Amino acid sequence: MMCGRKFLCGACIFLSAVKKYQRPFTVSHTSLLRKPPLGPVNEAQTRHGRGFSIVYLSAGAPWGIVNQRVYVKTQMGYNCRPPWRGWRCTPTSFCEVRALTACAQLGLPVPKVLSYRIEENVAELVLDEIENSISLDDFMAHSSAVERSDVVASLATILARMHRSGWSHGALGSGHILIQPKNNNRIWLIDFEKARKCLKCGQRDLSRLWRRSSSFTEIEKKTFYAFYTRALR
Repeated sequence: MMCGRKFLCGACIFLSAVKKYQRPFTVSHTSLLRKPPLGPVNEAQTRHGRGFSIVYLSAGAPWGIVNQRVYVKTQMGYNCRPPWRGWRCTPTSFCEVRALTACAQLGLPVPKVLSYRIEENVAELVLDEIENSISLDDFMAHSSAVERSDVVASLATILARMHRSGWSHGALGSGHILIQPKNNNRIWLIDFEKARKCLKCGQRDLSRLWRRSSSFTEIEKKTFYAFYTRALR
């Protein structure tokens, strides 16, 4: 049941997302702790020494997705306490679905949520694979000056749109910005576990980006801020 407000609150956005993405249980879903069939995308992480989170690549068939590979994020006891849920213990993937749903509604380039479910203390999030993509730093290291300039301008505009809408990514860095060279250098933002509604957090996002990406020249940073400021208005 929704809260009845003119604008949906955070809880309502998430509840509508879960209803949309929840898929029926099948025999292949009897355990969320499956062995990664195509190998992990990154090493398992823990949160303050508790629980774990791992992302792996899989065929989409177990979720009824034909002829497509998907990213699967499995978490066990990997929780946070977001203020929008009254500081209650919450799977971080719960927060990610909320953020991805909101950003997708804004037309921002984020992965499509294909499935989400929680079974006891294990959460499973299934996302579209972003095919033939590379990290921002890898792209910048092997691209022409014109290509770099175009991506800098596009990225600045995307981040300004996100910040203008009141969302902060929370973990911006080269690894969380993907480029598809074979798709007109399309940009994607990924990993929204730490994203939150925050009108004043845009500059924190950019500070993290400069710390976690070494690919921008000083001239490119000036170009970035010029497009960012223009799109922020």
